[in-house]
Amino acid sequence: MTLPFSSLGGWRFEEQAGSPDELFEETSNRLRSWAQDGPKNRRLIRILRVDRPSIVLGSAQAVGDLRESIMRPVVVRRRSGGGAVWLEPDSVIWLDVMIERHDPLWLDDVGRAVWWLGEAISAGLFGAGLTSFTTYRGPMVRASGSRELCWLGTGAGEVVETENLSRKIVGIAQKRTRDQALFQVGVLLKPCQFRLAPWFGLDVAAVAASESSGFGGVATASPASTIEYILRAIAGASAMPPAAAASAASAASASSPASL
Repeated sequence: MTLPFSSLGGWRFEEQAGSPDELFEETSNRLRSWAQDGPKNRRLIRILRVDRPSIVLGSAQAVGDLRESIMRPVVVRRRSGGGAVWLEPDSVIWLDVMIERHDPLWLDDVGRAVWWLGEAISAGLFGAGLTSFTTYRGPMVRASGSRELCWLGTGAGEVVETENLSRKIVGIAQKRTRDQALFQVGVLLKPCQFRLAPWFGLDVAAVAASESSGFGGVATASPASTIEYILRAIAGASAMPPAAAASAASAASASSPASL
């Protein structure tokens, strides 16, 4: 996709497609460059598309955790989050959201630091006509298998189905340094995380039953439009302090969908 804008609300937007290791490496390079330069009130969202099915291990996992007897796709490791994520083309929207310490959106409280982002994404989804989701603000929920698979657990700020709070539709992991914060966002367009089950010795049917059914035909028919709604909602919330941004985005989610 090609966005109709390259900047909005103080954010710069970049698009990149490639293998997961290439995409992770480029984001890491940006963080290193920011750290060397010092805080400059930068905001960046990278819209990333993988070109092949891949297993992305969490920061606490290793390749040795996977069952050796099963042929594996590409395996990479991220430095955020705890459990593994399955990525494949057209099933998951991947965003890397980067801010710096002096940004009004920065919060030292790690548990609340992603609330504004989850609420903004919820508002964007609502604008795209996807209305049956809400931002979770409770304590960490660890279901069976969630230590192995990221999508089976839910943390504050992530987006879940309104009728079933255990079914996550948007996952957010963060990596923080003294002066930078990286929020890695996965938006589930359609079920695919169950594909990870065999590599961790989990029951495929049980994982599939626990996984959200995604957005159905609305977002998968037009993922570019869904991404644009999300980015505009983030830009609209990002001029406010985190608490106000979360409240404004939550209020927007309760109103009629707006046109772009």
